Amino acid sequence: MILPHAAQLTVHRDPAELAAAVARRIAALIAQAVAARGVCRIALA
Repeated sequence: MILPHAAQLTVHRDPAELAAAVARRIAALIAQAVAARGVCRIALA
């Protein structure tokens, strides 16, 4: 099973462009995790 975002990343042939795309993906996941943690902290307070 191929993930959609993985298929999109394979389009980039430039290693720097690929690294930037991966970094953006990781940053987005971290931002979502931080936001979710903030919401949970507010709900528990």
